[in-house]
Amino acid sequence: GGVGIETFSLGITGQGRKLANAVQAAVVNSIPAIDRGVKVANFTVLAYTDMPAILIEGGFVDNAVDAAKIVTEDYKRKFVQGVTKGVCTATETAWKDVYAVEPVVDKDGYLMVRVLDSKADEVVKQIIAMGYACKRITLP
Repeated sequence: GGVGIETFSLGITGQGRKLANAVQAAVVNSIPAIDRGVKVANFTVLAYTDMPAILIEGGFVDNAVDAAKIVTEDYKRKFVQGVTKGVCTATETAWKDVYAVEPVVDKDGYLMVRVLDSKADEVVKQIIAMGYACKRITLP
């Protein structure tokens, strides 16, 4: 067991290590957790691949502190954001927040906003509280 976040790569150099360093840094920057660093391991999932590979330990279920955090939606969201930021850094690709909601205005002047189903009712209440008419429409 343990506590915190660690990332494994096959070696101390190469593209896999570059990816591991970038992802580890971005994840621990996104999530308040203990940084256990980047480590080397000869795991099958790292060794038997034709591309750079990493293994991220995003928390430990046998530790009460980590176990309580890793099941929350906030932790999962921040973890995904950190991993995607790290991959984009390592591959020199522009990062875009996968959770960002971009409103789209159609030609009739209605504002349409796409949100997670679990957040829709809360968003509707917030919009109504600001003085706007709003209703929830579930699309197929």
